[in-house]
Amino acid sequence: SAPARWRASNVPSQSTGGTPVDRFSKGREWDGRPLRDNTIMHPHSALAQPLWASVLEAGDVAVDATCGNGNDTLFLARAAAAAGGGSVLACDIQRGAIASAKGLLARALPELDQ
Repeated sequence: SAPARWRASNVPSQSTGGTPVDRFSKGREWDGRPLRDNTIMHPHSALAQPLWASVLEAGDVAVDATCGNGNDTLFLARAAAAAGGGSVLACDIQRGAIASAKGLLARALPELDQ
């Protein structure tokens, strides 16, 4: 099967027969289906996280280059631990994002060496 595709646009999509998508999806699609603003998880996480878990090995270093709120960083830390241990490096251009990610990791993994 073909990989899922993310698309954002302000034009009517072929998947809706050329009619404008509703005001909640704002033209965003995942695999041809309109997304609503109340989508809880970014579509990339549903695809990326299982892939990351399948390739991480003991001793690996995982990099979250845009850590944001820290959800993917937390996933990577847990996946590295499950793989036998490793390191996770989290980066972001926004200081607030770094603080948010650190807070999440401290609450979720109090034993973590930060």
